[in-house]
Amino acid sequence: MIILKRIIYYLFIFLCITFCNNVYANDNCLANAVRVDYTYKEDFNALKNKKIEKDKVFFYYYINITNLNDSNYITIKNNYNNKKVKITSDNFKNGVATYEWTVFNKEVEFTINIYTNDETCTNQKIRTLKLITPKLNNYYLDDQCRKIPDFEMCQPFYETDINYSEFYNSVNVYRKKHKMKTVSEFDTTKTGKILDFLKNNIFSSTVFIVIIIGLIGIIISKNKKIKS
Repeated sequence: MIILKRIIYYLFIFLCITFCNNVYANDNCLANAVRVDYTYKEDFNALKNKKIEKDKVFFYYYINITNLNDSNYITIKNNYNNKKVKITSDNFKNGVATYEWTVFNKEVEFTINIYTNDETCTNQKIRTLKLITPKLNNYYLDDQCRKIPDFEMCQPFYETDINYSEFYNSVNVYRKKHKMKTVSEFDTTKTGKILDFLKNNIFSSTVFIVIIIGLIGIIISKNKKIKS
């Protein structure tokens, strides 16, 4: 009876170990826990005079593949230029592989393949994941968006195909709603600011222009007298 109990006990231990090893191997071979997402960072120091300098980048995507192990390595391929990058476990940080991407003027899809060096796995490629980085909102960099960052149409990935005038109309609807002074389309350009000033100060502008014309006339008249 004692011998039978021992046999059953050791058999139970053996089955538990076998089951755990199978679960571990299965998890390693399927990579069910692996996830992919993205974060982003802005660097407005890269901007000059409200325009992006040549070869300067101010917006970064970080594609993060998590829950990897030391037997894994991955490849990342995009549909923008079809470039493929391999990242090995030497470059993982706490089971996370991070890939930097700086194309933000269009939507880009990434294909992430997860591989394993684990000899217990039947296949080397064990999982494929997809991720899309969105296109940056065209109006996100507009001066007015800096002043009303909570406005829906000023969010980084807001999708819209409206023109500039329609955008400014929407900005003014928002500003009126929040009891803010309305703005015009010229507010972001030097020429526009001058035109706005002249438009809003018609009397003083007219007097100024008349004085300038008068001074020019006096100077011309004096020059003629000197020559004669």
